[in-house]
Amino acid sequence: MSLTDCNFLILMATMFNLAQCSEIGDRLTALPDDILTQNILSHLPMKEAVRTSILAHGWRCLWSCIPGLDLDFDSAEKVAACTRHSRKEMFCKGGKAAFDYVKWVDQVVGTCSRSSTALHHFRIRFRLDKSFSHEIESWLIFSLGKGVEVLELDFCLEDDIDEDPRYVLPSIQPRLFPKLRLLKSLCLGGLSTSNDSLEHLLLACQFLERLHLRNLASLSEVNITGPVSRLKYIDIFRCKTVRSIMISARTPDLLSFTYPGWVEAVHVEHAPRLVDLIISQTKRRLDHFDLLAHPLFCFVAQLQSLHLSMRSWHMVYNWLPHLPNLSGLKHLKLSLDGLSFLDNQTRRAQNLRGMVSLIKAAPCVQHLTLLVVSPLDPELKICEEFANLNLQFLRVIEIVGFRGREVESELAVQSSKCAASLEKLIIDHRHPSSRGCIIGEYGGTKREREEWRRSALEIQQTLPSEVLMVVI
Repeated sequence: MSLTDCNFLILMATMFNLAQCSEIGDRLTALPDDILTQNILSHLPMKEAVRTSILAHGWRCLWSCIPGLDLDFDSAEKVAACTRHSRKEMFCKGGKAAFDYVKWVDQVVGTCSRSSTALHHFRIRFRLDKSFSHEIESWLIFSLGKGVEVLELDFCLEDDIDEDPRYVLPSIQPRLFPKLRLLKSLCLGGLSTSNDSLEHLLLACQFLERLHLRNLASLSEVNITGPVSRLKYIDIFRCKTVRSIMISARTPDLLSFTYPGWVEAVHVEHAPRLVDLIISQTKRRLDHFDLLAHPLFCFVAQLQSLHLSMRSWHMVYNWLPHLPNLSGLKHLKLSLDGLSFLDNQTRRAQNLRGMVSLIKAAPCVQHLTLLVVSPLDPELKICEEFANLNLQFLRVIEIVGFRGREVESELAVQSSKCAASLEKLIIDHRHPSSRGCIIGEYGGTKREREEWRRSALEIQQTLPSEVLMVVI
């Protein structure tokens, strides 16, 4: 928190105390409502803004008149704190946690429904299943009716843990279609929807700029047919049933496009400004993958950030003569697949050599992310392969999926030696496929995580004093 934020919170705490004095409280209450809402209440978190209703009778519903009201009902930390066995009891229909959450949202929504103020941001983030459909749909109708610009519905359901039926995204009522034009950001998570329902919803969101789909069920295709000329960010994460993503609409402003590695068919029609992209080798083509033939390869030359998720690193030598100039790449993310002891010994040595060759082909990279998706072969000749690598512009190295193995520590040390201007080394214990999950993001037992951290901190002793070490 910045010093300005601290001073502001101290000021607000003082106001709460002063408001108890009748004379000063009267002066505070006498201020015009637009000054109170725009200059004071609009800077407070929602819960704190609601609490101001106790200051005076005239303040009871004043918070609901904040211009561009943000209603953030994020209680994901309560979900994460629950054990796997207690989740169903706590969050089922009638469970205390669910009861308290629904009551909280209903009370705030009920008050705001009586206000004419437009809604800027509406966020639901809590474990809610299909049994709460009536409540969820009433909140959805409320937010769209208020002309919400940023809509987030994340019901915190994980495939590997939760088996309860998911809330099914309904067909939007025709009378609300004009309101969908106001949406600038849409985030859907932990729910179920059909291909047609999602496509029809997106067709109505003509001015959408951000689309985030997380852990959706029953969805096999994502079709964006337009018009979505302002769309800038598309992020599709852990949607395990999705097999096809077709962006046939023209997206002249699209900057970033990320999607799951298991998607078998992907197409982007028109994205001249695309700078952040993932290219993934599908599971059906584990034995053969041609980067040059990938449908998204045509965008590589314009990228600033590229994530390559594949295991056919030995093919890099065949691709190098045909690759465009990669000097524009600033962030390179590489999934270290094909380097496991389960792979053929000769092949994994070739894969390591090919991966290093690709890094060399991007000499101006400033941020290098290496994702350990499976245990690395302890016999990999990392020191030998990285010896001639010189990345003079590299400032940040990130190792994701670090489990304290000696070969992972060697990877961190040797890659750091290749960057004379290194400023930061990030060691992230979270598995690449689990980052962003509500539960099980780190994996392992408490003792194992402590061991991983100790191993990470030992690396710090090998770094120059000016390099910042960050352990996540």
